[in-house]
Formats: sequence, structure tokens, C-alpha cells
Amino acid sequence: MGTDVYFFIEYDRNHPLPNDANCENYVVYDVIDFTDYYALVGGKGYEAFAAIAGVRNSSNIPPLYKPRGCPPGLSDQIRKFRNNCVDERDVQGWLYLSEIKRALEYKNITHNDLSLAMNVMLNSAEFLVSNLGDENVRIVFFFSD
Repeated sequence: MGTDVYFFIEYDRNHPLPNDANCENYVVYDVIDFTDYYALVGGKGYEAFAAIAGVRNSSNIPPLYKPRGCPPGLSDQIRKFRNNCVDERDVQGWLYLSEIKRALEYKNITHNDLSLAMNVMLNSAEFLVSNLGDENVRIVFFFSD
């Protein structure tokens, strides 16, 4: 049995993203949805999954960042996806691109070790970060067994 991963990139070109629980009604303006990108959903990059969220972790080395659940101020689009497609037992989390890079480096995973789909997602996030700043771009993910 495999593990499916669902990634979204949330970004706000005008305002910093909230980083505290007091921002429940905050609106994130833009989302890139990678859930329909079959190569990402179907591609199995278990080493990267383990580095990002501790999922399918055969090395038993804990991830640098434990899954945090969904971020405060979650966009309506991702909230609808979560409510319709995510089970409570699924791993839910989010990281900034800088954190994903550190998590991959911590597990000695390079871009060459990642699937094409994972590289597309990370390169998309990199482009947004280079224009908007790391604090205005976050990657939201769900892992389902």
C-alpha cells in the first residue's frame, strides 16, 4: 500500500501570512494546487516524505520539523479540500520553503534525489519566495496511507 501526498502552495503577494492562532479569518489571496498533478500525487518519494513530515520513515531519524497541522488563516480552497478529502488520521502540516530545504538537507537529500514532480513544486515555491519573501509563501501538505 502506498502513501499519497497532496501539496498546495499558499502565497500572499500583498501581506505577510499569519503565524499565530489569532488570525482565523485571515484571507490568503492565492493558491497553487498540486493535487491534480498526477506525478506528484502518484510519485513515491518516500525519503522526501520522511524528511518533510516523518511519513514512511525507514531511517527512524525523526524529521527536523514535526507536522504542525494546518496553518492559521488557511485559505478557503485548501480548507474545502481538507474537509472533503482528508481523513483525521492523515498527516497534515505546512512548512516554509526554507524549512523544507533544511529538512531535506538534514536527511542528505538533494534535488537529484527528488522526483520531477517534487522538483516542479519546490521550484515553483522558490520562484514565489524570490519575489515575495519566504514569510509570504508556505507549502501546505497532507499525507494519506
